[in-house]
Amino acid sequence: MGHTIALRERQTVADRSASDPAESPSETAYVGGWTPLGRAVFTHTEGELQALRLSQPALVRGYAWGRAGSGPREVARAILLDATGNEMLAERLCRPYTWEVISQLPTEGFRITRKEVLAWIEK
Repeated sequence: MGHTIALRERQTVADRSASDPAESPSETAYVGGWTPLGRAVFTHTEGELQALRLSQPALVRGYAWGRAGSGPREVARAILLDATGNEMLAERLCRPYTWEVISQLPTEGFRITRKEVLAWIEK
């Protein structure tokens, strides 16, 4: 099932790149989905998937989205930190980002580009 996410994401990226020239295959995306061990969020850059790192206490709760709470807030913080490289900014914005974006994502899975994250920060 974990390979299913990787295969689906590669196909989705290839399809989107062909149909949307503005989205480059090297654009970083954050992909949430189900694996045999439960939910996971990956960074997808240049055809490679890597697990998005959560803070140590969050690892106990695991990955969560599609609702509010501490698990989704940790996913928001990790995405913001990865997208900006700024720990203070990620900490400051993780709660509003959780409410406005992460809690609204479909529970089945999601895909958010780094460009979309940065656009949210700039608004």
